[in-house]
Amino acid sequence: MADVFLENFERFRDGRELVNLIDKSLGFART
Repeated sequence: MADVFLENFERFRDGRELVNLIDKSLGFART
C-alpha cells in the first residue's frame, strides 16, 4: 500500500513541476 502511495506521490510531484514549468513559459510569453 505504501509503495503505491509513494509512486502516486512522485508522479503527482513531477506533474506539479511540469505545471510550474508551463506556468513560467506562459508567464514569459505574456510579458
